[in-house]
Amino acid sequence: MNIVERIQRRWAVCPLGVKRALPWLVVVAALWLVYGATIYEHIHLSSNPLVFNDDARIIIYPYFHYSDPALFRHDAISHYFDQEDPIGFRLLYYLAAKLWDAASFSKLLPYLLFAVILVSVAIAVNRVAGKGAAFGALALTLACSIFMERMAGGLMRAFAFPMIAVAIAALSCGRVWWLAAMVVVAAAFYPVIAVIAGFSLAGLLLMMPAKDRGQARDWSLRRRMVVLAATAIAAALVLAPMALALRHWGKPITPDTYREYPEAGPGGRFNGEDRPPFPGFLQASPRLMQAAIYSPGKPISVGARKWLDASRDGSRRQALFELVLLLMAIGWARLTLEKPEARRMLLLPGAALLGHLIALPITPRFFLPQRYVLYTIPLLMIVFAASAFAGLWVFDPARRWVGRLGAGFILACNVGLLVVAGGVGSSDAGLDISINPSQRELYGAIAKLPKSAVIAGWPWEMDNVPYVARRTIFLSQETHMPFYTGYTLMTRKRMRALIAAYFATSVSPLERLHRDFGVTHMLVDLRFLEGRPPGYFRPFRRDINAALVRARGKQFEILRQLHAATVYRQGDMVVLDLSRLAPDTPAR
Repeated sequence: MNIVERIQRRWAVCPLGVKRALPWLVVVAALWLVYGATIYEHIHLSSNPLVFNDDARIIIYPYFHYSDPALFRHDAISHYFDQEDPIGFRLLYYLAAKLWDAASFSKLLPYLLFAVILVSVAIAVNRVAGKGAAFGALALTLACSIFMERMAGGLMRAFAFPMIAVAIAALSCGRVWWLAAMVVVAAAFYPVIAVIAGFSLAGLLLMMPAKDRGQARDWSLRRRMVVLAATAIAAALVLAPMALALRHWGKPITPDTYREYPEAGPGGRFNGEDRPPFPGFLQASPRLMQAAIYSPGKPISVGARKWLDASRDGSRRQALFELVLLLMAIGWARLTLEKPEARRMLLLPGAALLGHLIALPITPRFFLPQRYVLYTIPLLMIVFAASAFAGLWVFDPARRWVGRLGAGFILACNVGLLVVAGGVGSSDAGLDISINPSQRELYGAIAKLPKSAVIAGWPWEMDNVPYVARRTIFLSQETHMPFYTGYTLMTRKRMRALIAAYFATSVSPLERLHRDFGVTHMLVDLRFLEGRPPGYFRPFRRDINAALVRARGKQFEILRQLHAATVYRQGDMVVLDLSRLAPDTPAR
């Protein structure tokens, strides 16, 4: 008996579970060989408490209060951002803060959620196109930096991609209850995905023929309507606490009110991607589709990457992208004709498109339109591209060898795509902020202030203070979010009081900051007073210019107060104690 026959006999008596698990173990081992080092580097970098995602600075710090009730006790800004969070996210981080630490938990959470993406993608693609395609889809997912760019920091948006991935898997497997549960769970964590999953569920139950409805194949119309209505009601009840809490902060700011609230309009707080006019669904999709297959980091094949980048105008990249789209269209046309799994999966891009079309004219009442594109297209592109090769091969159930060749063909096509376009991914995706040694000393000094301290400073200088030093701030640029009228008016009032105090030529604006707003300390960058003054977004440029005109030819009050009120200085950065201000001199 030769060695091949021995292997065949042993394989024949292997338990079924081993036979099913072994191919997946091979897939996991191959993926770890290629991407393991990048994953390890990302985890190692993220474990540094002084390296973090930029938006974690505003979303995570309010939960420090639940670990230490003395922190942020009367902080209106942290209270607002706490209330803005969906109920499931709030409960999760409340428990994390009580049992552990919110910042540490926010570092771990993205990797757990990324595992959900990988498992869901593997289930969906394997169902449609087999393990060779699943390997390609998992490799593209691991290499794509978009996922961790949006998930790092463990924010609400970190749940978007995992929930979309679960929805895709539910559609692929025909699991109605999975999809219905995802609608409710998404409402508790990231409501945009609840809309997409809800529209997909409605399409599955009401539009698909019985043979394509999976679990609902034999359900009556009445039962389908009851399930759909119950899911919608449950999601609405989950959303209600957040909606009711935000009513305290006024009405949502819409494009019709940009004249009254220029902070939200052109030249204001948001860049062009976060305010109208928004691009159409099809217009916004190609960039995300290309990002899904052209991964960053060290290329898998240096020669292939050089060839791909040889054309200065990017024509080779564009040509490869168009070829992938063509093959994807051909492959999926055949898959949708033959497989109900593929037909069900097409409901999700249709649901995202519908949500985008509804959101465009009523922004922001149906969430920002680009969210419907951003959180669906990358995953769909990976799933569809990896699966499409299965539609290019003709399978013959009567001939086993044809099926084996087909599996090899699918795997070879996916490996070819990875070799030409793939990289090993990014080791720092989403980790935007790194605190340097000089900043550490400054934030360490601020952290030694009383827990009841309230620190004012130029907004962008304050961005890291609540997260790193864990002290209350008067205002920061990251927290200066003009979404609701009441909150916007509050931050406008604070910003104008800060400008008046920063460029004051008498002590009264600083005393007002201390007396009327409860500010105990002020972080000052002396370069703003001795050189070029700082700018800011609309409508505050006029306030800054007016303050500078009033101060022309006079001494800034802060410079006069340095001797009396300074409690810490590091180069041009000074911390003043506003309770120690020297009074105005009669000569002034």
